[in-house]
Amino acid sequence: MKCNKSKFILVAFAIAWPTLAAFSQTEEQPREPSTGSTVQRPEPDPGRRISSRPARNRENSYGFSLGILGLYDSNMFGSTPKEGLWAVAPSPRLFANLGTRKSMLHLDYQLLYRFYPTQRDLDSANHEGGFEYLYQASRRTSFSLREYVRAGPNDILAFTNEGLIAPPTGYQQVFFDGQHMLYNSLAGLLKYQPTRKHNLGITGDYYIYRYRSQPIQDTDSFQARIQDEYQVSKQWSILGEASNEWVDSSEESRKGTIMRFMGGLVYRPNKNWRMEAKAGEERMDSDLNDDNGATYEASLTRDTGLNRLEIRYNRRSGVEIGLAGLNRYHEVSGFFDQQLGSRVSLHLLARFYRTDSITYGKVDTWGGGMGFDYAFHPSLVSSVFGHYVYERAGSPLPGQDMKADRYIVYGGLTYLFPSVKRERRIPRYGTAERD
Repeated sequence: MKCNKSKFILVAFAIAWPTLAAFSQTEEQPREPSTGSTVQRPEPDPGRRISSRPARNRENSYGFSLGILGLYDSNMFGSTPKEGLWAVAPSPRLFANLGTRKSMLHLDYQLLYRFYPTQRDLDSANHEGGFEYLYQASRRTSFSLREYVRAGPNDILAFTNEGLIAPPTGYQQVFFDGQHMLYNSLAGLLKYQPTRKHNLGITGDYYIYRYRSQPIQDTDSFQARIQDEYQVSKQWSILGEASNEWVDSSEESRKGTIMRFMGGLVYRPNKNWRMEAKAGEERMDSDLNDDNGATYEASLTRDTGLNRLEIRYNRRSGVEIGLAGLNRYHEVSGFFDQQLGSRVSLHLLARFYRTDSITYGKVDTWGGGMGFDYAFHPSLVSSVFGHYVYERAGSPLPGQDMKADRYIVYGGLTYLFPSVKRERRIPRYGTAERD
């Protein structure tokens, strides 16, 4: 383990060395702006849904929303034969945005309570909340800290605002285990641009998983990562990255470390498109396996502010909900968000996971979803969404693979204060046009 730690430190230092060397070159040192006018208040990413836009405001503001959903779950228990259930789900939300000239703080909390009229013992609540703090120290130095907490059934969807269209947390679900779960993510990012063509990022991520009915799966994970990007031309950049992840769990098979070293390229044909590819090696040390293997990442994104397309592929190792140990997996995911004018947002999602697990052999998960928001009144938004998931896992008995599938459809109304009409559009840069 000492050798691994030394290797990580040496490679991370090698990646960061061009940045450290830049500090010693007087002509390359960034010059601070002479006035504060060039350092503008940072702004949070705009909400992906029409119903999220009032909450993601760069100005000092506060507000709330109140929604009511009706939903149908075709296979709540992942069983054969399937058992479908109807539910009614009220969902209040509170948010606030507080800022100064150089900083921004976003606070958010949402509750969704599911009432099952025919089986009240299944009633459950999803809590989702957190904060986002952004600080722009200078033109070339910034810091962000994000906290996200989710408590409720370990379901295929969070059902809360952004969770309606986002992939589930924790990768595999393994036959829709509905036990109560607490998930917490805390991420810090420091960005520094020592020269015009050079960007350095240092990231720390801490994750907590807690289970009410199976505390043996309780897991903590911390990851430290350093990434260096150097622009070699107007469209091309080279990347270097080193990271180490420490995993501690009540389940002995999950305890271990995962070390990764990667390099790659970034191609930007224009300001809206970004293509990135990285490859490298990872070292996994745990009680069940000590193994080296290749790791890959590739992504294609297009972001104009009014629409966003993202396609990603990952091959790496990590903790997965419902599976023992640290497992290698392949992930392919894609989503597309489109704002059609000031009243409609359309959302599409597709994802695939394949895991080489210790207990089930190969576990495959396919999922997809689509939906839209429509603001037929400045303060009233109607929503319709659907999501489908299919899982297949191996079995100790030949020809006895386990399979399950499930779909959920839901729709409803949300009242917004302040109303969505405050902003006609959300561009990627600058401020929004207002009524």
